[in-house]
Amino acid sequence: MNYKFILTTFIFLLLTFRHLYLSNKYKKLIKLFFTPAWTISFIIIVIWCIYVFHFYNENDKEKIKESTKKAIIGFIIAILSSLDISTTVFWLIFIVSYYLSD
Repeated sequence: MNYKFILTTFIFLLLTFRHLYLSNKYKKLIKLFFTPAWTISFIIIVIWCIYVFHFYNENDKEKIKESTKKAIIGFIIAILSSLDISTTVFWLIFIVSYYLSD
């Protein structure tokens, strides 16, 4: 991973969190994290990602890793959409496709 990707991601996250704070949408995010069903699902997703990226050793390892990466992006997009910050999705897709493409 190069420093440009890390710097761009840091700036993206900083601006996104700034927007969430200034628009009081962070309260909706906090409420989401304290919903029991959502929290359990989130924990299962995190466990799945750890398993796939660190322990999965089958023949289709690359295919399942790519699928998991795309699912993570989809999950982030869903969260951003639920917070009504749809323009951030554009920049997320741009950063990921520009810096992490083959």
